[in-house]
Amino acid sequence: MVGDVTFQLLSRLGVRKIETLSQMPVDVLQQLIGKNGTELWKKANGIDNNPVIQYSERKSISTETIFAEDIIDLQNIRSILSGMVEQLCYQLRHEKWLTSTVSVRIRYANFDTETKQCKVPYTSADHTLLKYVSRVV
Repeated sequence: MVGDVTFQLLSRLGVRKIETLSQMPVDVLQQLIGKNGTELWKKANGIDNNPVIQYSERKSISTETIFAEDIIDLQNIRSILSGMVEQLCYQLRHEKWLTSTVSVRIRYANFDTETKQCKVPYTSADHTLLKYVSRVV
């Protein structure tokens, strides 16, 4: 995160690693580079008083259903999955997203978990995703 001139200067001094930079006296860096020398020394030593600002772009959406008891009726499971796919596709379209991966995870009462995942052509269409999800069950 230094410019070309600073890089050349530090390279001539034999500074190739942050560790070396962190061990240099701050006064020397300040004389060589100016006020940026102090900032560079602080960063090399892990000192940064800037506030942490949380930012993360969501990369996936999901939904889940937890049942009070085990279900063995496959038609009921397919119906529930269909509703979940419709809900997720609506959310995809609302946020102007497309998906390229579909995952279905089933966790049993004994906490054994099975996950099926597959790549799909980019889409937010219910009927397209439902085709892939239906193959899992």
